Amino acid sequence: MNYKTRGKHKEFAELVVWKPQYLAKLLHGSDFGLKPVSAVLKALPKINARWLLRGEGQMLTDGNMGDLYRGTLNHIQAVLDLELLKKTLGAYRLGQL
Repeated sequence: MNYKTRGKHKEFAELVVWKPQYLAKLLHGSDFGLKPVSAVLKALPKINARWLLRGEGQMLTDGNMGDLYRGTLNHIQAVLDLELLKKTLGAYRLGQL
C-alpha cells in the first residue's frame, strides 16, 4: 500500500477494485485466500509475488528495482542541479561572477 498509494487505504482499495471495507477486513488479519493476492498482483505487476506471499526477497521484481533506483538517482541529480543553480544565481546577484 505504501508503495503505490502512500498508505492511503481508500486509494489502494480503489486501485485493486475492492470496497474499503473488504480491505479493512484483510488488514485486520482475516484469512483471505489467493483471490485478493491475485488482485494485488494484477493491479501492481511490479510487485514480487514471492515477497507478497512469503515475505522473501525484494518487494519489487529485479527489473523494476533498477527502474526505481534510476528514478531515485535522477531525482537526486535534479535536486543537486537545482542547488548548483541556486548557488550560481546567488553568486551572480552578489557580483561574484
